[in-house]
Amino acid sequence: MSDVIVLSDLHKIGGLSLVVGELSNSDPEIRKTCAWIVGKASQNNPVVQKQVLDLGALPKLMMMVKSSFIEEAIKALYAVSAIIRNNPNGLKLFYSGGGDIMIQGILSNTTADVRLHRRSVSLVADLAEYQLEYRSKLELPFFSNCALLRPVIDLTTLDDLDLLEKVLFAIKNVLMLKSSEHLVVDGFCGLNGALERMRQQLQQFILEENHREYAIDIEGLCKEVYLIYLQKLKKVHGLAIHY
Repeated sequence: MSDVIVLSDLHKIGGLSLVVGELSNSDPEIRKTCAWIVGKASQNNPVVQKQVLDLGALPKLMMMVKSSFIEEAIKALYAVSAIIRNNPNGLKLFYSGGGDIMIQGILSNTTADVRLHRRSVSLVADLAEYQLEYRSKLELPFFSNCALLRPVIDLTTLDDLDLLEKVLFAIKNVLMLKSSEHLVVDGFCGLNGALERMRQQLQQFILEENHREYAIDIEGLCKEVYLIYLQKLKKVHGLAIHY
């Protein structure tokens, strides 16, 4: 609680504007640290989110996500996610600034650091969840486009349980959007095959004692996603399919 209070008061003493200004510093270490501060201050704090947006931090951070200095890129993406989370104005600025293209670029880059993949997939899940929870009218082609979803689904080939779990949450949220119905008709960008491969991967993890419990939990999520997919397929096609 004390951290939240101190960070919320940062703007009152002029500190937040200084931090945002340093996002343009020539030293990547300073930029990285300032991005982390902005993200930490903005997390679950609508007041600070507005202050940061008013100071013009979002476009700077979105540029920093493209940095070749990986730690800077990771902290910048963390800050972007924190600023726009459940924030209508932040989301509008994010989309108008090409945020969807930014995410697609990261997800399509097979050599990107796995931490960037995790944060990007979590952001996709958050964006879709916002659509679901707030019945937002800002439902863009972003969520009905295989250009985005195919790279997300392709990440299921990686042997990273944390990433697999985040991918499943993202797919689950997108599946529940009305705009994804036509993707279901076309096989949802190869989802069925990806889930089958994932189930086989998870069986291998379950055999390993140090991964067993986590893998079992993810297997349950995998089944849940598959059932949601089948229910939506049934709704669209009128088919009765069993897991």
